[in-house]
Amino acid sequence: MRLGDLDELYGIVKLHDIDIIRNSKTASWLLDQVLFDIQESPTIDLENYDLKNQLEEERIKSESLRTACKSLKMHLEQAIEERDIYKEALQNWHEEE
Repeated sequence: MRLGDLDELYGIVKLHDIDIIRNSKTASWLLDQVLFDIQESPTIDLENYDLKNQLEEERIKSESLRTACKSLKMHLEQAIEERDIYKEALQNWHEEE
């Protein structure tokens, strides 16, 4: 259940006070079943909510790190290529002498 659903849940619980529900065994039973299902459903507690936010922050950090690593790799490959070009040019210059 999302944190914002608490008002809706309170509204469902208040349905027990309506005459139509109180006077009908079927309606009362169905409402009790709905409330039971809601009660048995997993909920977000603050500890898990904080953990989810922390995991999202870590995902964003790792994505930023991955992007930085790709950029670094590209620059290194470019530097190696430039070094190889320089080496070859230097070798050709020495051969010409």
